[in-house]
Amino acid sequence: MKFIRQNNFFKFSVLAYLFFSLTAYATNDISEHDPQQTTMNLVVFIPPLTNPVEEFLESQRRMIDGKSLTVEGVLLFDGHGLISQLVKYCTWKEYSHVGILLRANTGERFCFELYDTLTVQKSQGIFAQVQITPLSSVINNYNGRIVKRDIIHMQGTGPDASEFVHKYLGTPLERRPIELLKTLVRFNKEADFTTFLCSSLVVLLFQDLGYLLSNPSANSYHPGDFAQSTKWMKLQNATLEDEITLK
Repeated sequence: MKFIRQNNFFKFSVLAYLFFSLTAYATNDISEHDPQQTTMNLVVFIPPLTNPVEEFLESQRRMIDGKSLTVEGVLLFDGHGLISQLVKYCTWKEYSHVGILLRANTGERFCFELYDTLTVQKSQGIFAQVQITPLSSVINNYNGRIVKRDIIHMQGTGPDASEFVHKYLGTPLERRPIELLKTLVRFNKEADFTTFLCSSLVVLLFQDLGYLLSNPSANSYHPGDFAQSTKWMKLQNATLEDEITLK
């Protein structure tokens, strides 16, 4: 049993199997699961006035339009759900998710992250993707523990991250099993960034700001690598402060 628990391939297989099993419903068309919806579709089709996917992304952009965004730190999440438990088990870390804490020039604070969407949004074709959410909303709605680690920029105020945020908003979740396996065992050599995991988004931003080297690649990191207890994260031109519990 000890050998099995230490076998990364076994751990990934468990994670991947359960993850894809649990998300299969969300990735299928709603009409395949809702008989009433299927019947209605056969009778008449009324196209929506707007595209829900585009409207969701546009609402995200409007939230930060015209605002300057700087990195205030990272947010670490210790979730209670099954997927969160699997992530922590397979990576041998205490955190299951990571995001970026941003501060706008208006004083507002946001969480920039790769995260899932609500059930009603999935029914509209809006699936897990890079998104931005007011920090207060994240704290109020997250089922688990949240801590932050403030970042100290060696050159005073951190650089503007607005362009990066706008560029990658809406980028979907990485779902390819082989890519998930390569991330788990830190075997990724390069990435095209057409998809993300939560940790690869954060690392890419840090690399873009010059806080991390490009090697190892951004998709070779795990959420727990940002924890205070690990020595994996070696920043340059910046430091991460001690953890502070937000929830």
